[in-house]
Amino acid sequence: MVLDVENYRASREETLVALARKMAEKAVRTGRRVELEPMNPHERRIVHISLQEDNRVETISRGEEPYRRVVIVKKGGRSYRR
Repeated sequence: MVLDVENYRASREETLVALARKMAEKAVRTGRRVELEPMNPHERRIVHISLQEDNRVETISRGEEPYRRVVIVKKGGRSYRR
């Protein structure tokens, strides 16, 4: 059972998608990796999914729970490792 008080989950998802897009633009503009704040698995998944169609960047999860975070890197940039 999931309780969504005053549409918090939907609002948080919108906030995370907007943050992901803004930070992806920053990664592309600067060519540097952008680390987001630690997030729970559900929130990290939202960020990964929101940027999966953006061919300019890649998302990577790094760290250990509860401090695991998403890192956004520009493809082909200095901080891009494949």
